[in-house]
Amino acid sequence: MGFWQDPNIFRDIRNELLKEFSPKSTIKFPNELVSEAQKPNSLGLHVRRGDYVSNPNANAHHGTCDALFYKNAAEIIRSKTEITTCLVFSDDPDWVTQNLDLGFDYTAVKSDASIPAHDLWLMSLCHHHIIANSTFSWWAAWLSTRAGMTICPKQWTRKQDASVQRPKIAPQQWECI
Repeated sequence: MGFWQDPNIFRDIRNELLKEFSPKSTIKFPNELVSEAQKPNSLGLHVRRGDYVSNPNANAHHGTCDALFYKNAAEIIRSKTEITTCLVFSDDPDWVTQNLDLGFDYTAVKSDASIPAHDLWLMSLCHHHIIANSTFSWWAAWLSTRAGMTICPKQWTRKQDASVQRPKIAPQQWECI
């Protein structure tokens, strides 16, 4: 039981986990999306809303990252490197198209909600990551073997619970804003 987002737990078995989380069957994404994700300086951005919005208990505990968080995170990455492509993953694509202005173009990935592992895999192929306060995007960034930047929210939950704040959740090389 747990969220399993403490990098210290997995430090010694990272290579084993990378192997275990590798696709065992064919992933059905258009080849151009895979190529885009594998470009140098690609950015994978995850917007988690779903139950964080619709479930009052989840919302009270987690909250959501707002559009300003994503815009600020994108500006930080853009100040340090040129983004060649940006893939946005979300369980609320309508919110993304209505609210997300990053200052550059992005591709909203159309997901098959019945196979979330496909999104996890495609997101992990990206060079840089902007993640939500979500275990799903945490794992996508952590499983990436590319040495790019990862930006995550400094406050992971609405409560100031020390067990889910940096440094416990975010690896040292991740930037928390």
